Amino acid sequence: MNILEPWRIFWAKTDRSGQHPEWVRPLWAHLIDVANAAEMLWNKYIPNSFRAQLSDALYMDEQQVGHTLSLLIGLHDLGKAIPAFQGMHQVSKNKFPDEFYFHDPPRRVHHGYATIAIMLQWSESPYAPPEIGDSMEAIAAFVGFHHGRICSRSEWYDLLEQTDGPLGNASWREAQQQLIHAVISAWNPQWPKKFFGSTWPSWLLGFAGWTTLADWIGSMGEHYGDVDVCDCLMDYTQTSIGYARSAMQSAGLHLHSALNDPGFGELFQDSNGKPLSPRPLQNCLANLELPKTKSPMLTIVEAPTGEGKTEASFYLAARQQSQQRGSGIYVAMPTQATSNGLLNRFKSFLSLSHGQDAGAVNMRLVHGNDHLHPDHQAMVSNYFNYYTNQQHLTSIFEDETISTNVNSTGELGRVLTATWFLPKKRALLAPYGIGTVDQVFLGVLFAKHFFLRLFGLAGKTVIFDEVHAYDMYMSRLFERLLVWLRELGTHVIILSATLPISMRLRFLKAWGVDDPVEENSIYPGILSVVDGKLIRDTFKTDQYQAARIRWLSPNPEIIIDAIVHAYEEGATVGVIVNTVDRAQAIFNLVRNRLGSERTYLFHARFPYGLRIEIEAQVRDHFGKSRLNCVGAVLIATQVAEQSLDLDFDVLFSDLAPIDLLLQRAGRLHRHQRPRPVKYVDPIIYILCSEAQKNELPAIDKIGGGSVYNTLVMWKTWGLLHKYIRWELPQHYRQLIEGVYGISDDTPHNLSRRASEEWEKAREKSENESQKAKVAAETRLIRKPNELRKIVNISELILEEDDENIHRDLRALTRLGEQSVNVICLHQVKDGSYFMDIECTITAPLTLPLSHDQVKVLLYNSVRIGRKDIVTYLLSQRIPFWSSLTEEVSALRGYKLLIFNNGEWYGEKTPIVRFDIDLGIVIHN
Repeated sequence: MNILEPWRIFWAKTDRSGQHPEWVRPLWAHLIDVANAAEMLWNKYIPNSFRAQLSDALYMDEQQVGHTLSLLIGLHDLGKAIPAFQGMHQVSKNKFPDEFYFHDPPRRVHHGYATIAIMLQWSESPYAPPEIGDSMEAIAAFVGFHHGRICSRSEWYDLLEQTDGPLGNASWREAQQQLIHAVISAWNPQWPKKFFGSTWPSWLLGFAGWTTLADWIGSMGEHYGDVDVCDCLMDYTQTSIGYARSAMQSAGLHLHSALNDPGFGELFQDSNGKPLSPRPLQNCLANLELPKTKSPMLTIVEAPTGEGKTEASFYLAARQQSQQRGSGIYVAMPTQATSNGLLNRFKSFLSLSHGQDAGAVNMRLVHGNDHLHPDHQAMVSNYFNYYTNQQHLTSIFEDETISTNVNSTGELGRVLTATWFLPKKRALLAPYGIGTVDQVFLGVLFAKHFFLRLFGLAGKTVIFDEVHAYDMYMSRLFERLLVWLRELGTHVIILSATLPISMRLRFLKAWGVDDPVEENSIYPGILSVVDGKLIRDTFKTDQYQAARIRWLSPNPEIIIDAIVHAYEEGATVGVIVNTVDRAQAIFNLVRNRLGSERTYLFHARFPYGLRIEIEAQVRDHFGKSRLNCVGAVLIATQVAEQSLDLDFDVLFSDLAPIDLLLQRAGRLHRHQRPRPVKYVDPIIYILCSEAQKNELPAIDKIGGGSVYNTLVMWKTWGLLHKYIRWELPQHYRQLIEGVYGISDDTPHNLSRRASEEWEKAREKSENESQKAKVAAETRLIRKPNELRKIVNISELILEEDDENIHRDLRALTRLGEQSVNVICLHQVKDGSYFMDIECTITAPLTLPLSHDQVKVLLYNSVRIGRKDIVTYLLSQRIPFWSSLTEEVSALRGYKLLIFNNGEWYGEKTPIVRFDIDLGIVIHN
């Protein structure tokens, strides 16, 4: 006869190795483990702003709130106490009394969804406190979503209505309720008088993220000792605290934010370690009013390039985060290259802001290729080395005054990456991060674990650098994100040189500023929202650029003559064009005239490893710290308009939207240095044919201009013809508003045909914007006051790593069709595969693959966007590669491009050629 109470038989985890088939971790123990992990996170990780928000909402002190909600989080796996799950462990199955019926075949349901139903059932039972009332539906839902997926409300109630369905018969249901009662009795919570009413509070999304994180910490089995199913729950609750402490510290969650504000000069230094004097903008942000209440702060900084916006934002973030215990900083950049380019400046700031004896500073580079970046790899290695070399690890739990200290070293904070944060879904949980903007936009899309990303941003300062004129899709995402960041107590800093007024107004409204009246405001300037009050500031700038605007035919031969002429006069020449094909063609012609010694090509269609090498060369020869001013030529695509700190004497640029032209021009005379006599004044050549009188230029025939919105291109073309030269920053506002403003901008004196073309372009642009708006609303999570509607959907729309997410997250600078990641291999006649075109380095394609071998393959990766090639590759299946990617998750989503004698082609596709100097060449 079985003497165990049935609820003690429930198991949560078994020995998957099969070596100990009878071993289980009792479900009651796992629930207590996760509850303790949740409370440990509440006390040591969750930011003050979020703690205060929940305390105010539930009318309890923070300690009571943390203890009570941690219990509810601990109940997250009640859904494992069902027949289908318990029947997977035969030893345990045999212990259940006869009245516990197991279905054959099992009636399966995700245990997270079963948890919701069991918690709802509990709320109506005698075991439940009356205070929880109608709030249980919301609490149960966001506890049950801890595996990252959301199911609809109808699924929960369908489970409850089945008397002998997946939840089991009456015996199962009684045991489930007894389990809840036993855990609650051991935990001894103090319930609030009332949770909330019919309106679901916005903190539930953060609560869901907290639940997921607690589950991960409570599931780190190596830190949790064995337990007997008959043990006293109350005694085990105390024992489990130590296990949670060990797991949390092992993960690196104790390395939380500890920013200081020692003064601007202490945080920013020149190459000799001498403090830098703040520029006017930096002084302005250093004295900006901070909130006196618990509310977060929005700051919009509009200033030309070279004003030091980035360092100013870092300093403001340090002030905000040091004012109260915030959770850190995330710097959101437009591209991978901009993220990489800013990485070392951010690391230096973090190290200096943590001061002496700070110990380790946990920072994460976050983008699609972060694992391949050498600095990222070094930070991971630093993590291992740092802890290996310590004689003793001082626990933060023993000394509240040492928040990030592991062991005093007398050195500035060491910036490293704790390995637990390496999976993308955990990346934003690290206190500090720098990466692409899409990583934060995923927090407001119906993607798996979206709420975990938002939770990772709660209490942080998020800096959006290089914000420009986004299209409608991106704008809607940005606005919804701002709404949620404000709800989560997150400070936001937006930096831009070219922000349209209409977009600024939408940002302010999203932040909750009612009807922000905004005149054609001053430039440069700062807008901040502090304690609900809109504050305007301005400053004097010494940045000045009076660039002469000249028009030049886009014909490559004419362009080459002008480039060569400028080079021969000693100029450092920048050429930024709109497509890779065009850049390759111009580079070939320039190289034929000048040779390859001082001619460089840079674009995104080089394999990753080669692109990193070229980027370093470009920085050396065109960057701020280059050793000489000898003439050189760089031909590049859009990767150079934002990604690199470059300095040209003269710039040649394809026609592009005005904000991007201004960005490109920011690389013209960027730093103080001697200039060739004829290039003392900046010159920008716009590569665009003149249209016939009263006609419009053919955008699709001028320098790949069709990659951009035709109407925006025509507006830019018409506007620039009014200028012989622009004077920046005075003309910034009128240039941007002349293209993106809301006034009627149809050019006068157009021919009838041209007027019709203009109207067609306008209609097309409006239709595309409307479609983008609908697409965004379909994928966006609900607003905070509509949170209840979130459970009316049947399933998530997007997977977390779904390539379609990233394809749709396109700013105006990244418009285009679907693309695919490929790994380039080279094959010889006997069928062997190699990594290099000379076929000397064998490709590692045999399992098991080491981490280094995977990196070797990924260094040969590149992104292809040609539609017919993408279609062919997505339909192609290479058996050995499919088997390999099933076993190696880092390679999933990559296709193979196998070259023979340097060439590849598929059925009905153009020939693709691998060229070490040109990158991937697609022959039309």
